[in-house]
Amino acid sequence: MPFSRLARTQGQEYAFRLRYETFRALLEKNIGCLTILSDLEADLNHLRPSDTRVKRPLRRMFDEALLMAQELNLLSGNRFRDIYGQMDLIREDTLEIFRNPSAYEAEPLAVPLSDDKALKVSLVGGKAWGVARLSRLFPELTPRGFVLTTSAYRKIISENNLEDRIRLLLHDVETITDQEKLAERIKTIRRWILSATLPASVSEAMIKAASGIAQGEKLLWAVRSSAVNEDGRYSFAGQFDSELCIEPDNLAAACLQVVAGRFTERAVLYRLHVGLKEVDTPMAILFMPMVDPGAAGVIYTTDPREADSDKMLVNAVEGLGDKVIKGKAKADTFLLSRGASPQVLSAVPADELVKQPYRPEYLSEQTLSALGKLAQEAAAGFGHDLDIEWAVDRQGGIHLLQARRITQVKNEEVKVAKGRKAWPVIEGGVTIFPGRAEGEVFFLSDRADPATIPKGVVLVTRDPGPEISAALPRIAALLAEGGNPIGHVATLTREFSVPAVFRMGEAVKRLTLGKTVSVNAAKRTVFEGSRWTGI
Repeated sequence: MPFSRLARTQGQEYAFRLRYETFRALLEKNIGCLTILSDLEADLNHLRPSDTRVKRPLRRMFDEALLMAQELNLLSGNRFRDIYGQMDLIREDTLEIFRNPSAYEAEPLAVPLSDDKALKVSLVGGKAWGVARLSRLFPELTPRGFVLTTSAYRKIISENNLEDRIRLLLHDVETITDQEKLAERIKTIRRWILSATLPASVSEAMIKAASGIAQGEKLLWAVRSSAVNEDGRYSFAGQFDSELCIEPDNLAAACLQVVAGRFTERAVLYRLHVGLKEVDTPMAILFMPMVDPGAAGVIYTTDPREADSDKMLVNAVEGLGDKVIKGKAKADTFLLSRGASPQVLSAVPADELVKQPYRPEYLSEQTLSALGKLAQEAAAGFGHDLDIEWAVDRQGGIHLLQARRITQVKNEEVKVAKGRKAWPVIEGGVTIFPGRAEGEVFFLSDRADPATIPKGVVLVTRDPGPEISAALPRIAALLAEGGNPIGHVATLTREFSVPAVFRMGEAVKRLTLGKTVSVNAAKRTVFEGSRWTGI
């Protein structure tokens, strides 16, 4: 072969080989960048974008991308030279985040509810923000309190070396299908937190704030969750823990209990179902002196069970109201009219055998009317209808303890199509969320694991508690023998738009496990078989 032809052939082979190797290197670096992005996405579920642990993989990705640009130009005859300048701009803008001190580092560890910073929801969480708003409207009726902020929470986690360990156990939470594995991981996280210690700076801030409120008096305290995004667009009703009647010497332990309450199976799954990242819901801790109540409960400034209601709904019990709110005890129910002087329209006792008309001794009509008037003023101040926790002390004074937006039913959600004429197998109860659904009957016993609830079933239970919240997004409907129409589970049921009827009584025992039934929650009827195709 002539030398010139051989040289040309070798030159072509070399050129081909160079382009091939360059293209392969480009693809490899692209895969590398995608891997880094995937890891960053998992990390940013737990870390803030300004966290220094995000900086190293970002630098590595920019280096890889720069080499990709170089290889692209080698393949194209240097046609994309401008890309280098654009990449430099993007790199500088991104890394600028890490050059400035984190704003979180300058935030206080403890904030009194009277402080303007208590109106910063990212610092004090949703529940404390609501109480702070109430205190601006009713300073004499809202107990004084303070918040250990989200900065204190981060310090508790970081100084006990828990951040990376928690991230490791929950990095693949979205893909875990083994419920036992998930439950064990979450129990481990709770164990770590409960065996942790409060950093000295957090403990000092807590003691100083508590002493400033107590003024030498030995108070009992309510220590409550106040996560960011709690009591906002998503209620988180019943997902976290509260500790009541806590003595001053036990505040640190109660604080850790509330922090650990952020990591229950139901809370982790709730965040997953509503699309919130772990980093989106840091926990603040709300401290308020306990009220010694003669009565307590919840008032809704509009009846959440009825679209366009012109009535207010009150649940009340004698003494502390925490068991009612959690759905563990039955309460008396009152309907109030709206207006300057709300009137009691009806009263339904918790014990339905009590003779009517019912007027409890522990709560007068005058107090209910005053409570209704205050609730309307609060709703006007907030600009929307509210679910307000309240208590009445032994001297008859009203205290407003919490406020959050109501999850309401819309008119169009109440409309149901006419089905075939048939006699319902069950009729009655209280509509929690209207709508139609059908599915196989599944009974949840008191000791059953909610994780075992199959998808698409009509769930039947005695008294639904917050532990079933993780199942709500996957069931067709919820029927309950008892249940609190304005408790935590009722709030979550409306939030997830699950057709539900409570207080159906022992009639639910007529249903048969595994049999298909059709539920019309708006009409509070249950039919045998499938009545509505296409649901």
